Amino acid sequence: MISKMLKQYAFVAVATAAIALIFMATGKERAALSCLLGGTLATLVQYFSITLSKAVLEKKSVAIALGVIVFKYAIFGIILWLALSSIALDPMGFFAGFLSLIPGLYFVGVIELGHRQRDVRIV
Repeated sequence: MISKMLKQYAFVAVATAAIALIFMATGKERAALSCLLGGTLATLVQYFSITLSKAVLEKKSVAIALGVIVFKYAIFGIILWLALSSIALDPMGFFAGFLSLIPGLYFVGVIELGHRQRDVRIV
């Protein structure tokens, strides 16, 4: 499980860096830095979602699960609001970095599917 998470984070980091390099190549340094911040925040949100979900599922309490979800998204909303309002971020770059999570997840899924198909033996 850990190695799959590390692969996923590595692919998200590569996707974020690629998008940031595109912004840098077009002369948009502020957008590139915003992209890196968005990708980092997306990775942190995903990491905490996975670890908190595991902890909540072990407890098997609906009240705790709902509390964790509401608290997590409230904290994420506050961080997002502070980042976009107080720091001179480029919103387009930030959301491009945040959405870099999607290609990272896609490539991990493709790799895992390839491993599963290779492990299947035809009798």
